[in-house]
Amino acid sequence: MRVEELHLPKHSPYVGKTLDDADFRAVGNILIIAIRKIHGDWIYNPAPDLVLEKDMHLIFLATPEERDLMKTLVEGESARNQLKNRPAGQEMARPVALTFSLIP
Repeated sequence: MRVEELHLPKHSPYVGKTLDDADFRAVGNILIIAIRKIHGDWIYNPAPDLVLEKDMHLIFLATPEERDLMKTLVEGESARNQLKNRPAGQEMARPVALTFSLIP
C-alpha cells in the first residue's frame, strides 16, 4: 500500500456526490485519508457526507493497481480512453513523491 493522490476533474462522474455515495471502498482496500481543496485547504479524515467538488485532490492509501483503477473511475471517459490507447506494457504516469503533513 502507498499514499496516492488523484485530481478530481470537473467532468468526473463523482463531482457533486458525497464520499459515502462514491463508495471508493468498493474499488478495493482504498482509504481516503485527506482531501486538498482547490484553494489549498486540507480536510483530514473526511466525513462520509463530504460533497466532492471539481478540482479537489483525493489523498488515499491504495495499491498501485487500485490507484490505476481509481484514476479510471475518477477521471471518467478520458482516463478510460488513455488506458485503452496506451502501448502494451506501458504504465500510467504516477507522481514521483508525495509529502504532506498531518499537522495543520
